[in-house]
Amino acid sequence: MACVLGGYFARGTDGGAADEQPRAEVYVDSFLMDRYEVTNRDYAACIAAKACKRPRPFEGYLDPKQPVVAVSWFDAVAFCKLAGKRLPTEAEFERAASGVEGTTFA
Repeated sequence: MACVLGGYFARGTDGGAADEQPRAEVYVDSFLMDRYEVTNRDYAACIAAKACKRPRPFEGYLDPKQPVVAVSWFDAVAFCKLAGKRLPTEAEFERAASGVEGTTFA
């Protein structure tokens, strides 16, 4: 996992789709986030534990080392719970994806 430093950052846009507006400064605390996507192999352990449902097969994405796809939000939450983790909030995900440019650290 990697530590994503908290701070204020610009989230959203004034010129994008309706669900991306408006651009606003938001604050998130520092948090930990996995560095890599959950693989099919990782997710198989959740299926074996009967905590997650098997996703619909998605041709071209079945290799154990590839990221798991076609997983519901509910199963993603169940996977995280089994792993002792949680999904990031929308603001946390956007903060992690935005990098440090334009961030005011608190």
